[in-house]
Amino acid sequence: MIFQKLVTACVLGVALLSAGAVQATPARTPETGDPAFVVDVPEGWTVIREEDGNMKVKAPDSSAVLLLNLSAVSDLANTTDEAIGRQILTASNARTTPTVEPASIGGIRGHALTSTIVNDSGTVVTLRVVVIFIDATHVGAEVDLSAPNLTPAQAQAFAGVVRTVHVVGVKR
Repeated sequence: MIFQKLVTACVLGVALLSAGAVQATPARTPETGDPAFVVDVPEGWTVIREEDGNMKVKAPDSSAVLLLNLSAVSDLANTTDEAIGRQILTASNARTTPTVEPASIGGIRGHALTSTIVNDSGTVVTLRVVVIFIDATHVGAEVDLSAPNLTPAQAQAFAGVVRTVHVVGVKR
């Protein structure tokens, strides 16, 4: 499966959610090479870098986690961004048929699929997967995981972080 590492990270991101005008610092994944995702991380948020290249950005209160993955894939001509998103949701044990809508990351168009999953403590968590084809050989995925009933302040803070995600080093 194209995104097995992403699925594993997604499940771990759900586990983080079961744990209980700000300056921002850019964080990049991968840390070297092009293309890459960059996100502005507010003070108090935690960046978690995984050995497989995934990067998570966790809210201070663990109410939301942003996961970014960029993968080199040799055969993008035979799939779609939506199909990859569906693979991620299926492997994540999504509970509902996803809503699908056009979306973008840093101006690069793709599709967002939104569903729910249940974390280790039995809480239903919203899972939104955005998949984009960055170039002929790179796929990017942004996974937004959020606890139920975010307060307006939590939702606004998370949306603010997600809006800063962009792609650098794109060769088209």
